[in-house]
Amino acid sequence: MPSEIPASRPAATVAPVSRSPAAELANTLRMLDALPQNIVAGQQLQAQVIAVREAAQLFSMLLKLQMPDGRQASIQAQTSQPLTSGQMLTLTALGGPSFSFSPGGGQAAPPLTSFDPAQFPPGSLIQARVLHVEPQAQGNFRITLTLNSGNQSGQHFTVESPKALAINSLVSAQVNGRFELNLIPARQNFQQLAIQQELGSQFARQGSPAQVLHQLLQLGSGGLPGVSGDGQKVIQQLLASMPELGSKLTGAQLAELVKNSGIQMESRLHGEQAAQQDLKANLLRLIGQLLPQQAQANPLTAGAQAALTSQALPQLLRELGGPAASIREQALRFPVTSRILEKLDNPNDLGSLLRLAAAAISRLQTHQLSSLAQTYTTPDGTQVTTWQTEVPMRDQSQVVPLQVKFQQEQHNPADEREQRPPVWRLELSFELEPLGALHAQVNLQENALSSRLWAEQENTAELVKKELHVLRDKLLAAGLDIRELDCEQGMPPAAPKALIEQRWIDDLA
Repeated sequence: MPSEIPASRPAATVAPVSRSPAAELANTLRMLDALPQNIVAGQQLQAQVIAVREAAQLFSMLLKLQMPDGRQASIQAQTSQPLTSGQMLTLTALGGPSFSFSPGGGQAAPPLTSFDPAQFPPGSLIQARVLHVEPQAQGNFRITLTLNSGNQSGQHFTVESPKALAINSLVSAQVNGRFELNLIPARQNFQQLAIQQELGSQFARQGSPAQVLHQLLQLGSGGLPGVSGDGQKVIQQLLASMPELGSKLTGAQLAELVKNSGIQMESRLHGEQAAQQDLKANLLRLIGQLLPQQAQANPLTAGAQAALTSQALPQLLRELGGPAASIREQALRFPVTSRILEKLDNPNDLGSLLRLAAAAISRLQTHQLSSLAQTYTTPDGTQVTTWQTEVPMRDQSQVVPLQVKFQQEQHNPADEREQRPPVWRLELSFELEPLGALHAQVNLQENALSSRLWAEQENTAELVKKELHVLRDKLLAAGLDIRELDCEQGMPPAAPKALIEQRWIDDLA
């Protein structure tokens, strides 16, 4: 819903004149709203004039009062004296709703009449609190707000909107130019909150898909006893979807692996035969085949198993209480660490296979939710889009999970003469025996590439350094300009936190 800042009009001014104390007492106002705290006669308050409107030789105004207990209150008042928006006043209680006033504390910062692109680039987000709503003859509403975010927090501005807003409510808006805002519907804010809550919930019960795939590999050619032909077909699809770690893959094959890693399953359900090669879809099919078999083997535990596996299904709006913020922060770290570790002595144990399959689905949903949580617009208008997923690969009789994260930064060209090309960031993480854990970060802008690798084992780091010239030659042959290419021992530094911890909920609601 667009809202416009009306054209500014000259504010009423009062010529400075010399006044006696008696004349000062003649400057009185009457509070039209009850104060949130009892004020005795003679007590003084500091106030700021937020908005002024003249009607029938009286001036109605909105005051922001600083109460003795430290709270602030927005109060309607009326006086016969002209005052200016932004003016600071010292109020003295006269008894009841009457107060005398005198200039005090100087002039506050003038209200905003436009959004300076240097401070508020188009596309940037702001938060503001509604102070005053005034109906207009044309059917619109004149709304006074105060900024709650940014360097100019506390400054006021007025917009005209076709829709009234609740006084004292907290609203989010996107700057759409010097004189226009687009209000963000509350449901989008609650969606972000729900993503955060569900992210921690899924992370708490996730485990690597490599665990369940490794157990399926141990079954051999005989498959899982007692499972239907459709179930055996699903198992074979899961195993066949894993490429050999040492095989050379084309760009198209790599793209297909990422596509089938489960990150896009929901968007593919209405086509492509319900994503027959999708990892997440096949894990769900596997659970669907194993649950009836488990119920027949042990009816007493079938209900408990169904309840456990159902926890891995999407429930974005079911749990608003959610886990602690520390769990959500762990879920946003890359690479994702498993919280459910289980090795089966008997791969035919259906109950344990079900738990591992459910944990694998929670891991894939953790990647999906983390991608959503790390997709946002920065204050300068840069759009950051994140895709994070996991591709299992076969290393002889073992399964190696390759975690991958793509991130695109698209700068806002509104305040630039030329649009800059986007910056692509790639992160990889995997673990191979006997090399140990390996991590890579790549930055790419057009043909300029910078990359750094980390090996947690010292001998592996030395080995990678010796072979870096081979990688450099291949990248140069591909037409890339290598700005940096290095390897060191250890782990990558922690990435900056995603902008998901903004306070979207009105603390006075």
